Amino acid sequence: MKKNIECNIIKDLAEPFSKNAINDKTKDFINEHLTKCKECKKYYDNIKSECNMTEKDKDTIIINHFKKVNNHIKVLKIILIFILIFIISFCFFCIIKNYKFTNILDKTYNKINEIKELDNYTLSAKTIYKDLKNNNNREYESIYYYKDGKYKIESTDNIQFCEDNSFDSIQIYKNLHTIEYNHKDFIENKKGDIINIFSCYILNYKDLKNTIYSLGFNIREDRYNGIDCYVIRTGNNEDYRDIWIDKSNFITIRSVNECKNDFYCEEIYTFIENNVKNDDISTKIIEENEYKNYTKIYNNINTSEEMKNIYKLY
Repeated sequence: MKKNIECNIIKDLAEPFSKNAINDKTKDFINEHLTKCKECKKYYDNIKSECNMTEKDKDTIIINHFKKVNNHIKVLKIILIFILIFIISFCFFCIIKNYKFTNILDKTYNKINEIKELDNYTLSAKTIYKDLKNNNNREYESIYYYKDGKYKIESTDNIQFCEDNSFDSIQIYKNLHTIEYNHKDFIENKKGDIINIFSCYILNYKDLKNTIYSLGFNIREDRYNGIDCYVIRTGNNEDYRDIWIDKSNFITIRSVNECKNDFYCEEIYTFIENNVKNDDISTKIIEENEYKNYTKIYNNINTSEEMKNIYKLY
């Protein structure tokens, strides 16, 4: 206990001892203690080393310290530069991608509006559906003839006649051997509505351009039946939808929707302008022998306001 007290006193006197600020008797007492105590001797040697350090040595330590700080700053600057380059590159990539996406959508959308104003065209829509779970496949096709406000829609078992802004339509059901003359209390078809059959996805995508959601679309260039196309994909390799757009005229020619191990649905569109004749849309075929024995049904169809509002959406 006495030794510890003595050591503490000796250590307290280390600084004045190093500066020669004590009397001779105290100095002799300290020297005598240091010959006996290794711990205090080591402590005093360290104090002496610090006191004997030259200004140059002190400057060197300070300089080395600043060099380390400067090196850290340089490393930090390099990291920040790389982060900045990455952010700029990513933003540039997003701008380029969004510009391409927007450019394709705008041109396709404008083409849709242009087609809707045409007075003579044929649109065929072929659907190939595969139920991958139950190994059940089916295929069907509808052909839409349009000329001067009149339609004929022809599929495997049905033929429909209607006109723009009309309440009336005629439906021929070949499998049922019936002809229905329908009068509705609302206008179902307006000019250009049938074009929405192969343009609905583009119309939906248009609302997403210039938003963060547009980054989720993948755009590539590919060929289908010898036609160079833009392909807009949503989803991933296992669950996706591809919209194929003809690069030469920005008309949608194909849609593929697949969910791996579940289903595969492909729709193929063919659009031809100025090829419909009056006979193609004439209701006179009802008078042909093939349909003379068909049962004729006359319907007055009253539709709820809810259903009318739904029709207005399309």
